[in-house]
Amino acid sequence: MSIPKQDRQATFLDTGFLAQDLFDANDRYEIFRREMLPALQDIRGLSCELYCQDNGRPGIEPVLMAGITLLQFMENVPDRKALENVRLHLGWKHALDLKIDYRGFHPTSLVTFRQRLTEHENGRLIFDGILQALHQQGLVKRRGKLFTAENFDVSVAKRQAVCPAGHTSTQCSRLENQKTGQVDYRFEWSTHCDDCPLQSQCTTAKNGRRMLVVGEHHDHLQQRRRTRYRGLDKTSLCNYLHGAAINAKRWIRLLQYRMAEAAATIQ
Repeated sequence: MSIPKQDRQATFLDTGFLAQDLFDANDRYEIFRREMLPALQDIRGLSCELYCQDNGRPGIEPVLMAGITLLQFMENVPDRKALENVRLHLGWKHALDLKIDYRGFHPTSLVTFRQRLTEHENGRLIFDGILQALHQQGLVKRRGKLFTAENFDVSVAKRQAVCPAGHTSTQCSRLENQKTGQVDYRFEWSTHCDDCPLQSQCTTAKNGRRMLVVGEHHDHLQQRRRTRYRGLDKTSLCNYLHGAAINAKRWIRLLQYRMAEAAATIQ
């Protein structure tokens, strides 16, 4: 398939025009349309590398495919249900900036899109697009190539974690945000880090000791990531798509919290 020509001409059939009064500024679909969709548009050039430059019939717009895939993982729906939402769900149409009469395409096209991502070794594409936007807005600090949570053997249920050097955590603390209700768990390693040969790859803290914070559903998410797709490439892609979905949902919750806090201050 060749790169499709993107049509960004607004019409009176656009969901954003017909249903704009139905979505408040803090609605998750409105925030997706306002924040996540432009982030995916910014990586369109990289998305186009998945297609032939000048041969074959035009493919489906890659920004739309990326947007549907992200929404699909955010709401945990299978391919067929995702395309049903594209056709019938007003929130999805608004989030994806579609015309009200857009009928979608066959669900297997999502399978083909994921295959393109793995075949071109570009499974990080959507994840990096969201992360780049978070960096640009100052919501996430840039870090060097340090060990991430995926490099640790974490068990929230057992309240322990094993670091890449093989040391078991010495302390686990439950953290709850009183304003948002979000629950996280913080693991610490104490003196194990002091003389560790992997210290420079693990932490930039002044005391040289690593702390790891994961969500309360970390065990479940890890298990789901490992079992949804078979094969290393597909598992890796699944992990990045789940990561992108988690970051997008946290981004939405943060913006909703800020808007609610601003409204309360005005009152």
